Amino acid sequence: MLLAELSPVVEPHLMSLAPGALAFVLAIVTRRTIEPLLAAVALGLLLIGFAAPSEPVPGVIGQLEGALDAFCESLLRVLADDVIRWIILVCGLFGSLIQVQTITGGAEAIGNLLARYVRGPRGVLLSSWLLGVLIFVDDYLNALTVGSTMRRLADRYRVSRAMLAYVVDSTAAPICVLIPASTWALYVSGLLEAERIAAPGEGLSLYISLLGTFVYAWMAALLVLLVAATGWPLLGPMRHEEQAAQSATPAVPTAAGTDGLTNDASWRAILTFILPLVVVLGGVLMLDTSDGNRVLKGVLVGLAIAILLGRVLTGVSFADLGDAALEGFARITPALAIVVISFVLRDVNQLLGLTEYLLATAKPYLNAGLLPAVAFLGLSLVTFTIGSFWGMYAVALPIVIPLAEQTGANVGLSIGAVVSAGAFGSHACFYGDATVLTSTSCEVSNMTHALTQLPYALVAATISFFIYLAWGLLT
Repeated sequence: MLLAELSPVVEPHLMSLAPGALAFVLAIVTRRTIEPLLAAVALGLLLIGFAAPSEPVPGVIGQLEGALDAFCESLLRVLADDVIRWIILVCGLFGSLIQVQTITGGAEAIGNLLARYVRGPRGVLLSSWLLGVLIFVDDYLNALTVGSTMRRLADRYRVSRAMLAYVVDSTAAPICVLIPASTWALYVSGLLEAERIAAPGEGLSLYISLLGTFVYAWMAALLVLLVAATGWPLLGPMRHEEQAAQSATPAVPTAAGTDGLTNDASWRAILTFILPLVVVLGGVLMLDTSDGNRVLKGVLVGLAIAILLGRVLTGVSFADLGDAALEGFARITPALAIVVISFVLRDVNQLLGLTEYLLATAKPYLNAGLLPAVAFLGLSLVTFTIGSFWGMYAVALPIVIPLAEQTGANVGLSIGAVVSAGAFGSHACFYGDATVLTSTSCEVSNMTHALTQLPYALVAATISFFIYLAWGLLT
């Protein structure tokens, strides 16, 4: 399941970087997400129009009209694609599931149960890290579940929403990459078979053998564990967010939280939270791995069970449960809008030949020793700029694998560098789907989350680069 790739319509050149650079600068200046994306799309379409004009060459008004037509065509193309429809349905329905679990008291009851054992800010963050590791099958499910479950407890112990979001996001793609049963692992292993690096049916075995080469995923997971366990280091704007949270008035525990869940109603509410999630996770793990809709099927069945349990165990009416499901879907809509526009920008970047330009720029510096490090650095820049992670894998692996074979580089390490670059992009990209969904579930501004998380992602990426450099030169 992958959005179709587009071929460049202009000669890749330095200006191919302009839309992504504009989005990055505007996002930092305005601390907004959708507007910078739209500005980047507009710039890219104008560049395409001026670089590859029709005959006769239109005037300025014609160029603007052409850019608007191209935007509409790209938007309709994105919305018509199976991948985008899948993202909208899975994320929207999971938002419905979370809201149903909220109205039945399940989310609050889970928080109160954890409150019996969690003590202090470090306990909140370590519990969030552990919960993120346990929900390893898909980064979307991880981001939406952990944030919505832990944010109330974070408020109680004056942990900033930005810090919570960093922990949640760091156990999304990085952990999914490291667990062979995740959607990320299944997708990449399929690509390895398609590239004939692995025999049919052996892609997952090869993926497992390469787990040690996914350096960025390991560094990100270990760094966030260090931060969660010790509260150190507080980098850049995260220090300000934590200081502001510490000076705030802590949330008052509910009565249910102080009585230690001694009544049957609390346990019934907990069942309405846990059982649907077990169904979702079980469906992803047990359904045919070739079924691209297994996550969607799991969420649909989980939502149906949550509604039935909510009616039977907690007495909430079907009307209220239905309204909650619609409200939950609606709450995810702003995040989905960002994802859709980011895919439009991805189209624009492909038409401008951004990936081809970056790969061509880096190619002269590639040799056996440098290939893994350069591939990680260059492709990390690609994923951070275009917000396409699985798409990058489909484009880059057919290029990097032959290069590794031709130069005599460590092929497995080079594959690991590509996978790590995708994990970095998903983790750090301001408008990446995991970043947006994490900020939504933690109820923190997307740009606040992106900017407070970025220094940590860069630390993990820098360490990873030098590890790839040393490893590549030594092997």
